[in-house]
Amino acid sequence: MIQSGLYFDLIAACREAGCPICRLVARAIDRYLDTMLNDAIADADVELRFVASRGLCQRHAAPIVDRSGSAVSTAYLHRAVIDNVLSSIKGEVDVIDHALRRKWPGTERQRFLAAMLNPHRECPACEQQAAIEHMTLSELGKYVFEPEFVEAFEESSGLCLPHFRQALTLTRDERAALRLIELQREHFMRLRDQLAEFIRKNADRFSGEGFGAEGDSWLRAIGIVSGQKDAQ
Repeated sequence: MIQSGLYFDLIAACREAGCPICRLVARAIDRYLDTMLNDAIADADVELRFVASRGLCQRHAAPIVDRSGSAVSTAYLHRAVIDNVLSSIKGEVDVIDHALRRKWPGTERQRFLAAMLNPHRECPACEQQAAIEHMTLSELGKYVFEPEFVEAFEESSGLCLPHFRQALTLTRDERAALRLIELQREHFMRLRDQLAEFIRKNADRFSGEGFGAEGDSWLRAIGIVSGQKDAQ
């Protein structure tokens, strides 16, 4: 069977720490942000999309700060958002003042303006992330009987809980879903046992034993239960 580039990307991600899907998605979003900023000034569609979403969400806006050479593009895109906000404020205040002051109570006018300032579309990076997750997790079920992938997955940290849930909803083949559950269950059991050992060794009477693989299990558990933030 001829495998896609995604197959080999997943195997490579399995050989690194943490949820392999989180890692692939984070890298794809990193590339997307680079492309967005590179195209910001030359491509009018990028600006229109950015304005419609009122910029990026807080999570996806944070990495832009650390991008060298992106200051002008960042300023350009955010100026467009602020210009749009100011136009909305002026336009709606003029309408309210001249036509609706006697009909609407003050709080109603404020709510109307607040609604005008809401994003008209989702954060573009969030949309991109959802598309990448859907594509990757839809393909995952095709690989769970491939020996090379299974070996890499068994040696990995396994999927985080959010991506495991999503994978189950997207895997249409029942045999593949069952196989994925079996593989993922082993990861959850291993982490559960390491957390139990970490808790035991933190008791006063066992504090002198020292830590092994369970030493950072509490940190790994955060990423597995909640998903890894900005894995690279």
